[in-house]
Amino acid sequence: MRWFPRNYLFRLELVQMYGDLGRREEALAVLARMDQLKREGTAVYKTLPAGKIQYARGNLLFWYRDYAGAIETLTKVTQGG
Repeated sequence: MRWFPRNYLFRLELVQMYGDLGRREEALAVLARMDQLKREGTAVYKTLPAGKIQYARGNLLFWYRDYAGAIETLTKVTQGG
């Protein structure tokens, strides 16, 4: 991330990688950092749709069988919130 700090696709891949490795908290930490960068309006994150981050979070929660959290998060995506 040091070499490509504005590359949100790399961070999304990290989320998937951590999820696949069973490292849920690290995956959620990457998503939290993406949320923070979005709120701060950092580089490319200011134009990144918030729904893309929420979708990744909802998908991760679904993988970990947190169905209530996944539904809540994915509902926000579909409602544009």
